[in-house]
Amino acid sequence: MGTTMERGNYKQIEDMRSALMDAYRKVYRFCWTQQEAWEKAVRSEAPRYYVSAKSAYLVLLPMARGDRSHLEGMVPEKKRMYESLFERVMEAAQRPEFLGCSLRSIIPHVINEKAPEFFIGSESIRKTFRHMRRRQRTKI
Repeated sequence: MGTTMERGNYKQIEDMRSALMDAYRKVYRFCWTQQEAWEKAVRSEAPRYYVSAKSAYLVLLPMARGDRSHLEGMVPEKKRMYESLFERVMEAAQRPEFLGCSLRSIIPHVINEKAPEFFIGSESIRKTFRHMRRRQRTKI
């Protein structure tokens, strides 16, 4: 799956899939095609950033030092996610409750705040929806 979560964090992946299906259910009635509904669902606000604190820290630390070279090889969605997350972390660092705190201590709080979108590519969208449909069929 095209997320940046560690493979061992199955609950987080399931939470993301569930939130994405909820977003899909909210928009599909207003769309002409299933593809349009998928795209709108992915671009809708997500309950959180779906990345581990460790992964975020490893990417954001060089960014805080002015090095963005590691972003060049990333897929566009992942790059957008880290840029958005970096902006949010820098804003959070200015809040009174985080003044003087390290990047490592701020990141876990920020990744649990609402994200502007799910930051998932087209292929991952299809895989996620196929997985959720299969899962719903087995529950019936």
